[in-house]
Amino acid sequence: MAAAGHAPRAWALTCLAAALLAGGCSNSPPPRTGLSGARGPSRLISGSGVMPGDKGFSLAQGVATPRKSGDLEFDDGDLLLRVPQGGAVDLGPVDFGSLSEAPAQEYSRQAQAVVGHVYCLQLRTADGDYYAKLKITQCARHRHMGLTAGELQFDYTLQTNATRSFLPYAPQPTTQEVLAERSRLLERRRAELAKTLAEGIPQFRTTLQAHYTKVSGQLAAADNAKRPAEDNLSPQVRSTLERELRDIARQLLALEAHARRCRDTLALVASAQRQLERLAQSEHVMGEQDGKLLDEVQAIEQSAALLVETQLSAAGMKGGAIEDSQVDQKIQELRKADQLPREGEGKRPG
Repeated sequence: MAAAGHAPRAWALTCLAAALLAGGCSNSPPPRTGLSGARGPSRLISGSGVMPGDKGFSLAQGVATPRKSGDLEFDDGDLLLRVPQGGAVDLGPVDFGSLSEAPAQEYSRQAQAVVGHVYCLQLRTADGDYYAKLKITQCARHRHMGLTAGELQFDYTLQTNATRSFLPYAPQPTTQEVLAERSRLLERRRAELAKTLAEGIPQFRTTLQAHYTKVSGQLAAADNAKRPAEDNLSPQVRSTLERELRDIARQLLALEAHARRCRDTLALVASAQRQLERLAQSEHVMGEQDGKLLDEVQAIEQSAALLVETQLSAAGMKGGAIEDSQVDQKIQELRKADQLPREGEGKRPG
């Protein structure tokens, strides 16, 4: 069975070998020197069990055992779940699958067996304490004056590395894997930033400039009317258009600030890529300074991701505090570029 190859070789995990050699599990756990290796990678044994009232149960083997030689016992008279060497704690009707860790205390030798309840078990061995979680799915009392044994059915998960965690083993990535992943993300952000600078920002700038030209043209047409009667812009409409011009200028300033941040971050990404490349080619063991470098690289990648995900719009871009004088200067630049110099265009609304 898979459990036989797991280290450490605790009594709860060697029942199968003992059964094959001696016809059953010993009631006394074998001696062991120390706990070295006990807290290795997470190795979980999961299954379903059926335990008659006159039997015990080995979680490692997944089979019923003689009453006094298993990890568990079931009192089918009083409907009690017993742990001869260790204890149990009733957690109630919690979600079995999401239970990721056994509690550190509150264990007792027995607990009332209730269908639907989840229990954590502490199994004491010469190697230390092992933990399991168990959910009762069916429970029957003995019948006919005890002549017919009751039965307990349950699902369980046993952790075999002497920790209280029920999370599956997740191997830590190697240094080269970490560097490769960081490099992959940086290259992705570099390409995205380059595309934003080459396509997204110029396209949005063109859209804003065209919008400015349209609004400015409306004001120009009204100001250049031959007769005052032809100027059909009311003071309220004129004020609205003036505000719209200022909003466009403000958005263009925010877009320029966003472009500067993108260019600066793109340079940082390129620098981080070069440092990662040198680190990957070096043969020394990674130290504290290398760890700091990886943290800095991660921060750069996250900053680049935020810039790439920024929506190119008045709501998405944040150009910081933009002074009215900056807006005035931008409007002057737009007026020259639009070749529509006029008195009063872009005037701050009163």
